[in-house]
Amino acid sequence: MTPQRDIKLGSLTTSSIIKQMQKSRTSTSVNKVTTSYNKWETSVITEAKNAKTSNSSQTSNVLTTLGAVADAMGLLNNILGSKDSKSSGVSNQLSSNNTSNQSSSLSGAASGGGGGGGSSVSCGGEYSGYAQNLNNNFSGSVDSSTLSSVSNAISAAGWTSTALSNLKPSLNNESVKVNQALAQAQANFNALANQKATAEANVSRLETQADSAKNESESAKTSLEQNKSNLNSSIQARDKMDDQLSSVNSEYDEACSNVKAEEKNKSSAQNELSSAKSSVAKAEASVNAATQALQSAEASLANTPQTLEDGTPNPQYQAAKAAVEKAQTEKQQAQSSLEEAKQCQETAQTKLNQAEQTLTQAQQTKANVLKNVKESESQYKDLADKCEQMQDNVEQNQEQYDTALQTYDDTTANYERLNSELQTQQGILTQYEAVENQVEALKDSASSVKELSGKLDKRIEEVKRQEAGSDGISAEDKSKTEAEILSNASSTEGCSASKTPLENMIASKDYDVSKCTGKVWHENLNGIFGSASEFESLGYIKNTDGSFTDPRTGVTMVNVSGDNYEWLSAGNGFSQNVGDHVYNNLIGRDWPGAAEAAERAKTQQNITLNGFDENGKPKFRWK
Repeated sequence: MTPQRDIKLGSLTTSSIIKQMQKSRTSTSVNKVTTSYNKWETSVITEAKNAKTSNSSQTSNVLTTLGAVADAMGLLNNILGSKDSKSSGVSNQLSSNNTSNQSSSLSGAASGGGGGGGSSVSCGGEYSGYAQNLNNNFSGSVDSSTLSSVSNAISAAGWTSTALSNLKPSLNNESVKVNQALAQAQANFNALANQKATAEANVSRLETQADSAKNESESAKTSLEQNKSNLNSSIQARDKMDDQLSSVNSEYDEACSNVKAEEKNKSSAQNELSSAKSSVAKAEASVNAATQALQSAEASLANTPQTLEDGTPNPQYQAAKAAVEKAQTEKQQAQSSLEEAKQCQETAQTKLNQAEQTLTQAQQTKANVLKNVKESESQYKDLADKCEQMQDNVEQNQEQYDTALQTYDDTTANYERLNSELQTQQGILTQYEAVENQVEALKDSASSVKELSGKLDKRIEEVKRQEAGSDGISAEDKSKTEAEILSNASSTEGCSASKTPLENMIASKDYDVSKCTGKVWHENLNGIFGSASEFESLGYIKNTDGSFTDPRTGVTMVNVSGDNYEWLSAGNGFSQNVGDHVYNNLIGRDWPGAAEAAERAKTQQNITLNGFDENGKPKFRWK
């Protein structure tokens, strides 16, 4: 039985790698992880799984896991990305060229003999792959430097929440990259899964057929070698006898030379035909493989929805569609190669027919010379009779050899075709296992990146709480709020109903508060009664929007009903005593921005104005 095709990678092979991967996936022990991209450790997958399920699940373990999985992915990408399916030769091909080794002293009539032992036929391309419609143009490895930076930042002190947050985009990129690779690897796995059952059935069938074909080919080879030996022996005996007569008859010497030359031409033509038959067999195997791949791709496309559940286009459908197109192209190429190989076989057959015809003519000329010798030179009649008998023996053995050669070529071509198909099917199963392990490793990698991302988020929240202090507000949020207050305070000149009390206090910093002798308007004051002229006389600030502001507290009163008597607090969100219709009219009519100011006032409840510095810049105090 033909062994599975093994793809070499340094000192490793596909089978050995898969066995190591399977062993590491089921092992419970944790070996030392080697992160060298030039070595393979059976602990790679084990380390990944243990890191995912470990109770402690330390960040450093996750980082080590990702580095190890990256090694595994680099190795798998090298395996799956290689063009390992092209069968320029069949692994268990018979050493048929041994039958063509002829002593240089012989004429060369039987120098051919199976498997293209002479000049080869160059036409006829070979199919370029298993046609499993796999896309290996992706990388699932992660950037170890990025992961190291994140890991170090999580464990180190002195990092602010902002600095930690700045690490998230690069980590998210790693997550996107590995998940995209996982999606593509899963698509490859699905494509292979569609072919796995068929491949298993084909392997079972082809193993039996290939073994039978191999036995037939070996039996034909034995017969061919025996007939070849008989032919060469008869040629040797003939040539020795011919040499005696040729030494005394130049015409006969020339006839013998012509026969030998044509025998060599026929042998060369037989070799070309043998090579052409072998090319046809391989091309037929390629067409069969391409046909199966196309059928699998079409089945995969038929079972893939065009859209996802949310209605968006399904990228796997487009990938499946592209796989069908690729399989169609490869089948067309395989069929073209088969047609070309068949044309080469026809050409080689024509050349052999012509060589046989020319050889027959040369043999007839030689026979005519012998006849003349026997009739005109009686002293050489006995020698001529012996030469004639020897030539007859050669021609009989040549006929038997030709039959044996044709049988050998046909049985060997059949074996090569079956063996090539068998290797293709075995290759599908080999890649299925490799891609299955690739998917598992990528799942572990994606899970580990997700775990590291979760640790980063948790660390960011911890640092934010540390930065916030006892009031629970982070320094970043405090700084943002203070900047917003200053911006709104200076957005327009003076005070207004569209500013909060704190913003109005800053806007009125140059006002002489000693002029304000009226009752202090505090933030919890819902309303007050009085006229505009009365407020103005008491030193409240009259604003351009018709409102009045107490410079001591920044609280602003607005006359909602327009009666110049009932005034309501603007900056504190308005009184619940005001009906919705009045409130809505207020927003849309006289005080645009007042509602927004009321909302801002809620966020400013924990901050007060603590005077101004020598440059007139407000000093804030947080409660």
